[in-house]
Amino acid sequence: MAKNKKEIKPISLPVAVVCALLIFAFMALFIVYLNGGSFVPEDTSSQATIDEGSFAEPTPDEPEQSQPTEVKEYMSEAEIGDAVIYGSYIQKGEEAQPIEWIVLNKTEDALTLISRYCLDCVPYNTDRVAVSYQDSSIYAWLNGEFINNAFTEIQQANILSTDGLGKAYLLSAEEAAQYYEYDSWRKTAATDYAKSKGAKLKDGIANWWLRDINPESTNAQYVYYNGTIAQKGFAVDYNVVAVRPVILVSANAEKQETE
Repeated sequence: MAKNKKEIKPISLPVAVVCALLIFAFMALFIVYLNGGSFVPEDTSSQATIDEGSFAEPTPDEPEQSQPTEVKEYMSEAEIGDAVIYGSYIQKGEEAQPIEWIVLNKTEDALTLISRYCLDCVPYNTDRVAVSYQDSSIYAWLNGEFINNAFTEIQQANILSTDGLGKAYLLSAEEAAQYYEYDSWRKTAATDYAKSKGAKLKDGIANWWLRDINPESTNAQYVYYNGTIAQKGFAVDYNVVAVRPVILVSANAEKQETE
């Protein structure tokens, strides 16, 4: 006599849905594990092209940064956040135009200024090697070609040397976070000249170099399009990141020039 075959009942729809959700959750946890516990994509900025999806967009509740509405005539009249004019540099066309700076800090004797726009585009270093900031080609460029082209001899005399950084330098990642409370406040446009030199832009905003080098790496840190600090950095020899110089200027610079 033939044995009765056991009837296989079909899986109900609710059970199937629960099973699918469990499988999805398991896969998600596995991906988090592979990424070191985070869903943030890996920064691939050391590749030949900048990965535009490497960083999340700033949160929409970040307040807008107030912008200077006028340019102060004298350094002594300017306060933190104000704009001043000092030196000149090619920004559009073939003739040099006055450089506009934003006051980052002010003491009784001097003002720390950062260019309002990215002024040029040069590699952090001409060769892809692990290099200190002081030994990099961008350090030599800032304190040689840039200083000599942007400022007269009298103006240069009123720019104070900063220990280990020279007269013109780049912000560090720590300083960029200190001076700009929110990521979006670091977003900076580039001049036409910087764009013509190779600066890569997104919606008119440039990436700009910071002076930090990753230890035992050929990458230098920079500020990404949306203002986030790219700590994994970008290959030092790529010429697509713009330059936003910083200088320390005597509070009496204009008076000394006009005497």
